Amino acid sequence: MLSEADRSKITQAVVKAESVTNAEFVPVIARDSGRYDRAEDIAGVWGAMLVSAALLWFWPYESSEHGSWGPDPRYALIGRVVLGILFGFLSGVWLSHLFPSLRRLFIPRREIDDEVSRAARMVFFDQRIHHAPGRAGLLIYISVFEHRAFLLADERLLAACGQAQLDDWCQRLTQQLKTSTIADAISSVLDHASAQLSTTLPRSADDRNELNDAVIVI
Repeated sequence: MLSEADRSKITQAVVKAESVTNAEFVPVIARDSGRYDRAEDIAGVWGAMLVSAALLWFWPYESSEHGSWGPDPRYALIGRVVLGILFGFLSGVWLSHLFPSLRRLFIPRREIDDEVSRAARMVFFDQRIHHAPGRAGLLIYISVFEHRAFLLADERLLAACGQAQLDDWCQRLTQQLKTSTIADAISSVLDHASAQLSTTLPRSADDRNELNDAVIVI
């Protein structure tokens, strides 16, 4: 998802941002934040219905018994429908797995938001951002599949900037992601956030780097 040049650019942006504030910035890029198996199953159900309907429309059952007006045997029709359902379901699941944009159509927006929030909070603790002694860590979490960004701040940084400011940075990041690369978007937001934090949470003389500056890709 990121080239070496992108990784280097983000790392340099983190180092630059942390040179003027006690805040610790941790950018994390995730391919996705959830499995969304139910979305693939829903796509499979739609595939099964479409294939079955197409079979019945374009390949209607016709009796092969010449001169008979009795009940038609249905085993051939049933067999085609069953095979159509099976083929359509497997095709829908496979296509939704192969093309993420198709799978996204079957995922409720609230489920996406919940999964991104859950994954970001898990990373916040797994990467020990919450355990940093300075309590001034800021997680910049971007989930590529969901097209979502999530910012999570430790208590000292949150007290310095406030939730409204944090939401503004997140909104700025999502707007940047629409028109530029991930590396450029993160660098821009880091410049903006560090400029504001340089007054509310300025770098002290005894400040030390508590967290890794490199971008984390998961």
